[in-house]
Amino acid sequence: MGISYDWQKFYEAAVLETDSQKMRNRVAEARAAILQRLVEVASSETDAAELAAIDNALAALMVLEIEMRPENSGNHDDPELGGQNQAA
Repeated sequence: MGISYDWQKFYEAAVLETDSQKMRNRVAEARAAILQRLVEVASSETDAAELAAIDNALAALMVLEIEMRPENSGNHDDPELGGQNQAA
């Protein structure tokens, strides 16, 4: 098993949340925990593996935030999202 960082518990809670009403708060908590860690590491040394993990986590949280936007819910015209309204 890999190294675990304190901020990861917030990130994992956001990624694993299935209740859309709770997901916004989980994503915000995860982002805040990650940003707090970035403030901490700015004044000290950190390993490249943690910085890479932070980069990946922030990218994944951004995807979740985009998917939570109202204009992205129930989009069936996009073939990547199961495009049920495609022309035959």
